[in-house]
Amino acid sequence: MLSKSLIDDELRSRSSSVTAYFFFKDDNHDQRKVTMALCALLHQILVQSGPELQRKAVQVFESHGRQLTDSFTVLWDLLLEVSRDPKAGQIVCILDALDECEEVGRKSLIDSLNAFNATTGSSTPEGSSSRLKFLVTSRPYHDIQHRFDSQIVRLAGEEESELVKQEIDLVIRHRVPQVTSQLNLDSKTQDVLQQRLLAAENRTYLWLHLILEDILKRSVSVHTPRKLERFMNELPTSIYEAYDHMLKRSPDHRIARKLLHIILAAIRPLTLREMNMALNIEEGQSSREEVDLDPEDSLADRIRNICGLFVFVSRVDSKIYLIHQTAKEFLIGPETIGQDVDRDNPSSDTWKHSMDPGVSNYVITQICINYLSFSTFQSESLRSDSGIEEESMFYDSIWVFESQKNHELLVYAANYWAFHFRHARVDSALSAGWARICNCGSENFKTWYRIHKHEQTCNDHFNPLPSESQLLPLVLASILDHSVIVEQIANKGDPGLREMCGQRSLWWAVMKRHEAVVRQLLGKGLGDATMFQIVLHHNSRGGPYVEYRTLADPADRKERAHEMYHDAIPMEERKPIVDLLVAYGAKYSGI
Repeated sequence: MLSKSLIDDELRSRSSSVTAYFFFKDDNHDQRKVTMALCALLHQILVQSGPELQRKAVQVFESHGRQLTDSFTVLWDLLLEVSRDPKAGQIVCILDALDECEEVGRKSLIDSLNAFNATTGSSTPEGSSSRLKFLVTSRPYHDIQHRFDSQIVRLAGEEESELVKQEIDLVIRHRVPQVTSQLNLDSKTQDVLQQRLLAAENRTYLWLHLILEDILKRSVSVHTPRKLERFMNELPTSIYEAYDHMLKRSPDHRIARKLLHIILAAIRPLTLREMNMALNIEEGQSSREEVDLDPEDSLADRIRNICGLFVFVSRVDSKIYLIHQTAKEFLIGPETIGQDVDRDNPSSDTWKHSMDPGVSNYVITQICINYLSFSTFQSESLRSDSGIEEESMFYDSIWVFESQKNHELLVYAANYWAFHFRHARVDSALSAGWARICNCGSENFKTWYRIHKHEQTCNDHFNPLPSESQLLPLVLASILDHSVIVEQIANKGDPGLREMCGQRSLWWAVMKRHEAVVRQLLGKGLGDATMFQIVLHHNSRGGPYVEYRTLADPADRKERAHEMYHDAIPMEERKPIVDLLVAYGAKYSGI
């Protein structure tokens, strides 16, 4: 709220400066990424700054292609370069809720902010000409505070607890008459309610909202002073107690737990239509017709009935969210990460710190695999019912759009099941599911892979995924960074595996920067690092940058025409894999 108020009431009113902002959000995969934050800031700055600065960005994009949006270093350098241009004027960048940014990106951002702050006011280019200012907000976590060496202003809300309570008291005195009027309660009952709320010790705005909404929901049971008194005696005294109280009243703990696992693990919030399928699909079902779907107009009511106010459905986009960041912290505690706390007891009455992200990803991976196994997707007509050339991006775009319209969970499952598998606690059942949908000759595989390939190509046009005909399970597992599957395939000891696809698997693992898989393939002797020549050089923007080249034959060192990475990715982002390849015999040189 502080950042929003500054943007709306203060900064936007200043015509002499450019304001750009980004709100990190932990429950949205894209809003956790620091590269997405930099892209958003640059977009806002360039839109407000005119064509000359926009041309700078176009030049950088032409040099780096779509990989630009994944490179923190290049994006940060571009932001600094744009800000140094005299035509840019003063730029104010606001980054809100840094604690909700993913950890690796957060560290890179803080280190870069520290370096920028150190040069401000100095004789360096940044210090002498930059009119760039940053305002970053975060919860006061120790690791974040400790990493910053620039100015930190601590807004210690806990030291203003009495003032906050007084403000909440004003809200209570304003809201209680509204609630009692809505319920037709008499003045005596209204006084009892107001006094009990004012007497609560640990009251917060969110706590008050939940309590008043609960009273409205249970209006019959609070209609007299005595009934209200009994209700108030059971009143939760903290936000965590309110959450626990809410979930324990769920009429179906098994479905509530499944719903919360899905929300916690989802890459992006699911729509009601997607959630309908995800929530109701069961193991062994082979078609949409077998799934007992809720009527679309009643699913939102069912979700509210299952989880109360803990979950809400947005009226703007019909997507499903937890009520607040503290709700996620209530479910996932540090002591539960890596612990199998609830997989064997889905009806457990324990909610606080009861969910492990590995289990949540297991649940949603199972859902995706079950859905992608549907017999519906065994039909080749799903992918070929069009007069447009099938290998064109235009055809794929139309087909993906039609798939989203006709098959509610297909696009989400196809694009993100591999991510969830990578973060799940994999067991034999999940491995069997992997083998089922990754049979590279099956129509089910071709259906999801085409969507996945289209999405990846849109994000990285210069390094598109291979066609279906070029894939074998080891190659696919290497592309998807599924190290568990790579290990299982390698341990089978197939004597022809190296010659058949070992080098291609290593090639893709290196290109996709999957360090663990590169280490596995080299350690198992399935790939030959001596087939790589690593060239370190500087391009027009400074570098250093890495270029990989593959060699046709280690004996005569005839260079293949294909060069994997050109000059798009800085050396510091490639170093772990470069070190691995060099350790296993790759040639290394500089230009």
